[in-house]
Amino acid sequence: MRLAWIAVSVWLATSGASSDGPIDAQTQATYWHLLDDWVKEGGPLSDVRSRVVDNCTKLVLGTVDYSEWAALHTTRRAELDFRVDVCVKATIHRVHPQPELSNAMFVAMLCGESNVALYRQLCARANLDPEGDAT
Repeated sequence: MRLAWIAVSVWLATSGASSDGPIDAQTQATYWHLLDDWVKEGGPLSDVRSRVVDNCTKLVLGTVDYSEWAALHTTRRAELDFRVDVCVKATIHRVHPQPELSNAMFVAMLCGESNVALYRQLCARANLDPEGDAT
């Protein structure tokens, strides 16, 4: 199985595809829109898996370049899971406050100190301030 992922990675690297990432900005905007719609509908908990987790996974994978995409699918699977969890928590927090996101030190690390641009976007949407109150 690992050999298959390596083959896909090599194919993507040599395919002449854009280095921006596996999906374009318009597709990323669609995933953001779907998450925003879930929030606008009051954040029905029965739809978390089908609407939040699925779209967060697509968004996380769509906001990295091809080499990181391949690594997240193979050698950095725990990092992929963590990024999806952050997206899910931040999205849910917009409707149903999450205890982890009331910790100012955690919010500062996630929203201000992280090199992952997606985290900053999630924090902005969830009104999480890395410099101040995390509520």
